[in-house]
Amino acid sequence: MLSKLIIETESALKNARLLSTTRLETLQAFVLYLIPMCRSEISRAHSALVGMAVRLAESLGLHRDPKESQYSAVESHVRRLVWYQICFLDLRTAEVQGPRVAIRPEDFSVELPVNLDDEQIAAGADGDPLVWTEMTYTPFGLSKKLALSQALRQIEIFRQHMESQYDPIFSQTDLTPLQIAAKHLMTLLINRLYTAVLHQFYRALIVQPPLRQSGCGSWSQAYHQYHVSMLLLLEVYLRPSSPGADRIWPCLDYVYETTTVVALEEDRNLTNQNRKARIILNF
Repeated sequence: MLSKLIIETESALKNARLLSTTRLETLQAFVLYLIPMCRSEISRAHSALVGMAVRLAESLGLHRDPKESQYSAVESHVRRLVWYQICFLDLRTAEVQGPRVAIRPEDFSVELPVNLDDEQIAAGADGDPLVWTEMTYTPFGLSKKLALSQALRQIEIFRQHMESQYDPIFSQTDLTPLQIAAKHLMTLLINRLYTAVLHQFYRALIVQPPLRQSGCGSWSQAYHQYHVSMLLLLEVYLRPSSPGADRIWPCLDYVYETTTVVALEEDRNLTNQNRKARIILNF
C-alpha cells in the first residue's frame, strides 16, 4: 500500500512538471512527499531532493518575506510555512549527511509564521497572541556563526526568551498530549543548541568543554540523532562513573531498544554496556 502511494505521488509530481513548475501548490505537494521520507531514514538521495526543493522555493521567491510583495494574508502565511518546512528539511538532512546546510540566515528575509489559527488568519486577525494555537507547535531553529562565549550567551538569551514566552502556556495543569509534546520538544531543541556548539571539544580527548550540559531529554524513536548518540557514548566511555551516565544509558536504551537485543548477543567477553554500545555503533 505504501509503495503504491509513493509511486502514485511521484507520477503526479512528474505530470505536474515539478522541475519547471511555477505553482506553489506543486511545491507544497513535493514538500509533503519529502517530510515522511526524511523522518524515517535519510540517504544522499534525500539530501539531493531537499536541495532541489530549496532551489525551487528560491525560484518562486519563497526566500523573500511576502510583505515585500502583494500577497494576501492567507497566501503569505502558506508561503512562510512552506519555506520554514524546507529550512527544517535542509537542516535535518545536513545533520545526517552533511556537509553543511544549503540555507543560511543571511540568505532569506522570511519572518516566522504568525501564531494564529487558520480561521483567524482568513478572518483578517492581526497580532501574535501568547496563547496556544495550531501554529504554536511549529518548531524553528537558530543558527549563527559566533565566538564560543558569544554563542553560549546567545543560546542562554534564547532559552530565557522561549521560557518566558511559552511557560505561561505550559504551566497550565490541563495540558493536552500535543501541548505536553511541544513542551518537551522545546526543551530538547534548546539543549541540542548546546550540543551543536560544544561537540567540537570532543574531537580531542584532552580538551575539556567550558560548560557541561546535564540532562538528555526525551528522544523520539522517529528522530534518531546519530552524532549526538556518539557523543553520549563517548561521554560514558571517558567518564563511566559520572552522574550523567545513569541518565545516558536509559536514554540510549529507549531510542535503540538495546535492552531487548542485548540478550541475543553471544559474545560473553563483553560487558553488558559494551554490547549495547556495539549494537548502537552497528546501526
